[in-house]
Amino acid sequence: MLDKKEIDELAHLSRLILTDEESEKMTEQINKLLNNFADLQKLDTTDVPPTSHAVPTYNVFREDTVKPSLKPEEVVANGPKVTENCFVVPRIVDTD
Repeated sequence: MLDKKEIDELAHLSRLILTDEESEKMTEQINKLLNNFADLQKLDTTDVPPTSHAVPTYNVFREDTVKPSLKPEEVVANGPKVTENCFVVPRIVDTD
């Protein structure tokens, strides 16, 4: 259990400015959470396998298939400015 002084110290370290009312409320809420965690610690989980998700998940991959693609000239055909089959864009990074 944390007291109001510890909550105020944590708020200070977190660069939070809490009113007395907020500090009291946070003390109550954090202690309620800590009690809930303590209750969870009492549960026997020896036969429970570790999980990363609440429900089973799996990846659905499609087969890679070779398909015809556009020629480079067709890809850049609608570009506003093109040089050597590449789009020309304004420089946005200084090289200095």
